[in-house]
Amino acid sequence: MLFWLALALAQSLDEEAGFRGLALGESWAEAREASPRGWRVPWEPASPPDPEPELLSNAPCSGIGLASGGLSSDLRAADADLAWSVRFAPVVRWITGHVTVRENAVQGTRLDLDRDLGLRTEAGVDVEAAVEGPSLRFQMEVEELNGWGGHAARQTFNWNGTTFVVPSRIRDHSTSLWLLPMLTRKLLVSADRETWWGPAVGLEYPYVTVNVTTNRTKGSLEDWVHYLPYPALGMTGHLKLSDSFSLEGRLTGTYLPNVPVPFSEGGRLYVSSRPSLRLEVPLYYHLGPSADLSLAFTGETWSGRDHSVEDGNTLVLSSAGAWLGLTYRW
Repeated sequence: MLFWLALALAQSLDEEAGFRGLALGESWAEAREASPRGWRVPWEPASPPDPEPELLSNAPCSGIGLASGGLSSDLRAADADLAWSVRFAPVVRWITGHVTVRENAVQGTRLDLDRDLGLRTEAGVDVEAAVEGPSLRFQMEVEELNGWGGHAARQTFNWNGTTFVVPSRIRDHSTSLWLLPMLTRKLLVSADRETWWGPAVGLEYPYVTVNVTTNRTKGSLEDWVHYLPYPALGMTGHLKLSDSFSLEGRLTGTYLPNVPVPFSEGGRLYVSSRPSLRLEVPLYYHLGPSADLSLAFTGETWSGRDHSVEDGNTLVLSSAGAWLGLTYRW
């Protein structure tokens, strides 16, 4: 009698704790499904029931644990929403404009880049790194270009304090470096986030040089390199055309009044950048989830002045160009 009472008591305790034996021909999976609290091996104690929410809220340091857990979840979610990309593109530009370089009392001659110097094209690379979220996009664009030209001198002219006489053959070389960090706020966004438009704010920093020489007279290089980064404002948009193609556009404008800079060359230097515009319209072909091929048409106008008691340099540029880029995304 005592044996049967002990057996019945043990069985009732096992069932309440979630333990259960196997019936004849019963598999472990079937036993687990049949158990009201889930099957466990006899030597594994049943897990205690989850504490009530109100008990958790009253537990010591519970607020810290819940807050840190929520913060880490938010960070993981924010990181999952970010898209990173790097683009590399060879670029070519066709340029027009004019340049004037004064040195002390020798006034410079205004020289047309095409007709006087034979400087018509520049080529180089354009590299852009970007990170994009649901509502913001930040991109850093770096463009470096080099140009070469030559022309038979049409007139005697002054350049950087030197007088070049005719007849002579002009040889010239130009370099330009542009740094353009921009932040775009997406204001109009489609439901699938593939089409959007918004204002952009950023900076522009130019570093430009022009070197002029002839076969009769040794020349010299003059530069527009004393600028500090100045503000740029514009608009950026992205339009999904199909699953394979998308179109993007960015228009930015800059203006820098005549301001002193912490450089000196024959006295305090002043620089300015009068209203300038830059336009980029790339067409993207999506090679796959992580790679795009792009063809862009670009345009730019820029007018810069760098002057002091010793120098008086003016460069006005207009250009139309194109680049063919490859973008990697992750």
